[in-house]
Amino acid sequence: MSEEPKQRIPFFAIVLGILLGLAGGIYYAWFLNPVNVTNTAPGQLNEESQTAYILLISESYLQDTNLSRARDRLRTIDNRDPGEIVAEQADLAFARGDDSENIRALTTLAEALGGETSAADVFSGTVAPTSAVNLTPTATFLPGNAPTETPRPPTTPVPVEPQVQPTRLPFEADLELVGREVICSDDAPAGLVQVIVLDELGQGVPGVPVQVTWESGQDVFYTGFKLEGGSGYADYQMSPELAYNVTLIGLTEPVTGINSTECQTESELLSIPGYRLIFAPDASVIETPEAEEDEE
Repeated sequence: MSEEPKQRIPFFAIVLGILLGLAGGIYYAWFLNPVNVTNTAPGQLNEESQTAYILLISESYLQDTNLSRARDRLRTIDNRDPGEIVAEQADLAFARGDDSENIRALTTLAEALGGETSAADVFSGTVAPTSAVNLTPTATFLPGNAPTETPRPPTTPVPVEPQVQPTRLPFEADLELVGREVICSDDAPAGLVQVIVLDELGQGVPGVPVQVTWESGQDVFYTGFKLEGGSGYADYQMSPELAYNVTLIGLTEPVTGINSTECQTESELLSIPGYRLIFAPDASVIETPEAEEDEE
């Protein structure tokens, strides 16, 4: 009596079963019963999340001035020196041109932790750290009198808000407006105020705070953030139909009459005029190579 041949499962059916199993497992793991990560240590966060965490610690330090707490929080991220960690992020934020308030918070904490950062040349603040000493009242005993207690000193530290100080210029001469140009061209960016600050040798001066004011507001930015324009270069984008004033904080009087009223280019198109303002100790420095490069 002959044996019946065994039936074979088709290969494609095996592959199909594996694929269906994988798809089902992924769907279950991702949608039906996803993994919820809780109590994740800061050191396990990705780089972007750690950057945000360090910024939050810095901003918290500006509020409570508790240096010990800030140091303990930073040690949960990395075993390196906390001052080095914050200083590194402050320099990265400074190089990227991040929001000035963020850079100031990072720089202030880095300095408090003993870190060295190039951002401190522009953003430097002093915050009184929370004292760890417990102040207790003392009693004074005088003959024939009942003990008297001396007044308790205040125990709440008063934080000192970090202030951005005007840059100390590396020369003695005062700055003045030595060049002012209105630009209305098809090839020029519309409504861009370009500020160039030069020293007595015609070299750009970085870190100079520039204040722009208009009827309903103001803004502050700094030279040296956009290195493609030169170390003493900064710019600001105007909105249409407004009048602006431009000042180097603590260094010059306001430059007025910066208007964003429409102008007509050489091709008879309507555009917003741009401005190029050059500040230096003397008008002769605008003929230097760096000034010519900035103007290009």
